Amino acid sequence: MKNIQILIFLLCGAFAFNSCELDNYEAPGASLSGAIIDNQTGESVQSDIISGTKIELIEHGYENPSIQQIVVKVDGTYRDDMMFAGEYSIIPLRRGNFVPMTDTMIVNIEGETVKNFEVQPYIRILDPNITIDGTKITATFRLEQTVENEVDQIGLFGHRSPAVGEPLQLGKKSKNIRDVVDPTEVFELVMDVRTDRDFVRGEAYHFRIGAIIDVEEAEYNYAPAVRLTIPDTEE
Repeated sequence: MKNIQILIFLLCGAFAFNSCELDNYEAPGASLSGAIIDNQTGESVQSDIISGTKIELIEHGYENPSIQQIVVKVDGTYRDDMMFAGEYSIIPLRRGNFVPMTDTMIVNIEGETVKNFEVQPYIRILDPNITIDGTKITATFRLEQTVENEVDQIGLFGHRSPAVGEPLQLGKKSKNIRDVVDPTEVFELVMDVRTDRDFVRGEAYHFRIGAIIDVEEAEYNYAPAVRLTIPDTEE
């Protein structure tokens, strides 16, 4: 019995030693950051944070590496401060509100690495303006589409979060377009939150203009969100 106990002790010690050896890797000490940038205007491409654009990477040096993902923020920027230094392949960005990319990119991540992606957004929202009068929120804007496909729909979205958009909204005013638009045409959307219980008088909300192209797997293009306070008309 004593011999069996000694054997178990030795086996456990060997397992613990091997586990320490396997886990004795240097902690991630590099970062990758950047933005999805409009290739014409140089501005960040606004997007959704839910089901929006993701940066997908594969680290070199492994036989069956897993795909790593970094979620792009609503303002079009991204950042991951927990990266291992090394060489990575970046899978072409496809699902989003821009013309899909086709080329795989190789990036060497070391220290603070910055990588921007220049893309062609499907739609640019021009001269966006959102105002409030009582409980009525009015959005005016023009659209510039960069592909021949029809504009499917336009929308005005409201939510407490600045990440407001199609998948994150308390209220929405939309209009079907289903046509190629004239870039000089001014669109107007009016949302009245007077009887909407999700909007509380006297509190602030974020509102954002969006438009989506008629392309498979396309997401909404957006203008920056605007923060407005709904006046307390009960007083």
